[in-house]
Amino acid sequence: MTDLPFAKLDKLWPAVFSPGGRHWVLANVHDGVLDEARAQLGLKIDAAAYAAQVVSATGHLRYHGLTVSYFNGLPPVQKVAGTAELAGNRLEFLPTAGLLKSTKVTGGSIQLTELGAPTEWATIDLALSGSLQDTLDVIDNKPLHYAHAVGLDPAHVGGHADTQLHFRFPLVNELKFDAIEYGVKSSLTGVSIAKAALDHNLTDGTLALDIGPNGAHVQGTAQFEGVPMTLDGDTAFRHGAPPKTRYHVALRLDPGARHRLGLDIAEDVLNGPVGADVTYSADQPGRGEAVANLDLAEAALSVPDFGWDKPAKAPGSIKIVLDIVKDAVARLPEVEVKAPGLDGRFALTLGADKHEVERVDIRRLALGATDIKGTILRRAGGGWQANLSGPRFDASRLIKDTTPPGATPLAINGRFDRLALAPKHEIQNVSALMLRRGGSWQSVQIDGHYTNGRHLNLQIGGEGLGKRLLFQSDDLGATMSLLGIADNVVGGKVTISGQISEASGKRTLRGHLEGSNYSLVRAPAFAQVLGMASLDGAAQSLSGGGVPFGVLRADFTYDGSHVQLDRSVAYGSSIGLTANGYFDIDRDRVELQGTIAPAYALNSLLGFGNLPVIGTILTGGEGQGLLAANYHLSGPADNPQVAVNPLSALAPGFLRQLFQFALPPAEAQQQPGPQQTH
Repeated sequence: MTDLPFAKLDKLWPAVFSPGGRHWVLANVHDGVLDEARAQLGLKIDAAAYAAQVVSATGHLRYHGLTVSYFNGLPPVQKVAGTAELAGNRLEFLPTAGLLKSTKVTGGSIQLTELGAPTEWATIDLALSGSLQDTLDVIDNKPLHYAHAVGLDPAHVGGHADTQLHFRFPLVNELKFDAIEYGVKSSLTGVSIAKAALDHNLTDGTLALDIGPNGAHVQGTAQFEGVPMTLDGDTAFRHGAPPKTRYHVALRLDPGARHRLGLDIAEDVLNGPVGADVTYSADQPGRGEAVANLDLAEAALSVPDFGWDKPAKAPGSIKIVLDIVKDAVARLPEVEVKAPGLDGRFALTLGADKHEVERVDIRRLALGATDIKGTILRRAGGGWQANLSGPRFDASRLIKDTTPPGATPLAINGRFDRLALAPKHEIQNVSALMLRRGGSWQSVQIDGHYTNGRHLNLQIGGEGLGKRLLFQSDDLGATMSLLGIADNVVGGKVTISGQISEASGKRTLRGHLEGSNYSLVRAPAFAQVLGMASLDGAAQSLSGGGVPFGVLRADFTYDGSHVQLDRSVAYGSSIGLTANGYFDIDRDRVELQGTIAPAYALNSLLGFGNLPVIGTILTGGEGQGLLAANYHLSGPADNPQVAVNPLSALAPGFLRQLFQFALPPAEAQQQPGPQQTH
């Protein structure tokens, strides 16, 4: 037969032959034309009963324009053309053309097997080629919902798919979904997904997709916002529960890639490429967790405020756990950073807009010489509030270095067992309040103790370019050691007041020092000065209990690496001296000069109450000059060159300084200067 409308097949197909197959074909194949139909039946005839039984069958069909429904709920295949072969208990349709939406049928088969048996079976395998969006649309229909199950919205997906659809089920009247064997295998090219993750696009994907009753698996390569990556993912389908999803991606993030992904939030610390290995998992709609393991081996890291850096090729890693809510990062409950000299554990909380960090919980930060914990909170007016505590905080760089004017404002409220203010110089049991704004420390309040238990207090504050400083301690010697000026001063009290200014990136303190009741010990250079000035008794005291001083006053300039002394005077029961010059702290060098005189001569002078007589002595009156010496120290601080020039009379300037500084500050300001004769 030829050119037979397919609708007439029911009249040609005997109802007794393969009732299940006949029912399925007539119910699911419509439209079209049988271009050619041939059939040959082998019958067993019972003449007495007027009955016949089909014992064999062969046939051939050629058709076009058919509409085939292959799975209840999915769109049918239209305009199907091809052939069909009937042989024994098997009928096989072999389509050569057809359309599933815009996707072309390029091959496959529909097999009806075990015809005539109590249970007959249908096996459908279709090869499709076309739009990935249409393919996903097909498998996203009820009851499959495959596309959304793997987290894809077909409307936002592009690319090409070569797909194999597979179904196998019994030909029974009441077919249950659980009785259907099904699967989808696709080779996907040119894949694009708009806003695939965190509002970033996936493009140029080459993926293999495999979907079955228990779940889906996808793997391949793609570009994530232009960054090459590999992808491997699984979705487990769970009866009566949302699917459970896990994706694993690996990518290399150089500075350009971090910028494109909006991850360039620490470029002042991080320089170089980072290997990223990210696993995302979710078991309920709208919520998930991502774990990112970052390899820092190729990157260089630097935290100058804490004097720490990691060169490229040195090991380093970061582990970040992210809570994802509605495709946005809601919180980072776990951040672990490890590198030589760095061990940090943090938790980050984002603000309401999910774009800025609102709070950082420092569970532990061991960075260089610092070991702290605490919280950092975003301040309402901008910048950060850090509440910190721990066994040790190294503030030497924070205090010494000038930060750029645009540096983020920072307020620190800290309590530390030890606080380092300079290399190898630290204090204990410290409470600190510090505020940085406009690139400089606007206010500082530090209260603590030296290692010997003595107390100290530092306060810095004020408006404008200059900041007022006030430092007080009941241990002058420990203060001199802390500042890196001298290690041979014992005891005493000290008050330092002054103004801090900044210019050309340098911070400078110009101040005045008042010290009292201290001793000078173990000072070889000073011992040489005393010996060369014939002050042997005082020199011997240096190796014993020390040379006592009752007064120390000095004007100075301190810039972090140099201390410049001006009009410095020390006066005690044994000797008095002046000093001018500087200490080079970084190079550990000293350049000092001044005058030294024995206390008996000074005491006799200071004992006079008749100023005209003193005036005579100031001029080195006839035959009445006082013994003294000029000295000069130059070179390494622990072993400078010493030069002493004995004097027959004390210079007027020397005595003037002693009179000014031996008196209390208020009285010294009222003391008239000496009258010189010419």
